[in-house]
Amino acid sequence: MKNNPNIDNSRQKSTIAPKLPLKAGPKILKIDDKAMKEIADNALLNKIITSNKQELEKFDLNLSGCSATIVIQTPTKLFISWVGDCHAMLCTKERKFQAVKLTQHKNVVHSPLNSMELRRIYSNKGEVKTGLTLSGDKKPRVYVRGRMYPGLSTTRSLGDLLAHNIGVTSEPSIIIHKVTKE
Repeated sequence: MKNNPNIDNSRQKSTIAPKLPLKAGPKILKIDDKAMKEIADNALLNKIITSNKQELEKFDLNLSGCSATIVIQTPTKLFISWVGDCHAMLCTKERKFQAVKLTQHKNVVHSPLNSMELRRIYSNKGEVKTGLTLSGDKKPRVYVRGRMYPGLSTTRSLGDLLAHNIGVTSEPSIIIHKVTKE
């Protein structure tokens, strides 16, 4: 497994079993933050990365894929993991019910516009071309070098196995937000 710069890699090999079983309710999971950190570091990351292999047996994922976002809430924290351009939003009372994008971070954009993502694509024999969308906007897309496929607008996805040969990855970004009354 590759190191994810968004998580604490020093804890990836440790195992912490919660003292109480997980109880999922409509609002929060009842579990302590230490065990939740372990889930975010290991289980969540591994589940997203290995989902490509499990789904390969059922579907042709060479040119099919999707984005995904997972949010786990504890009483004090939100653990957010995402792949691609599927984001999480939160609405707060203090901002007059203004939506706040929880997956927004200046260095964590799963797009060919991000220089780190672009470098990974080009170092794996992919290329980025800008073309017109149906609405007339110009949007960068990821292609096999010298070809007109797959044409992804995101640099991370679940599935899209052909694109994974040219630097697209299923490794999620993980952000932890503190929950406050605001």
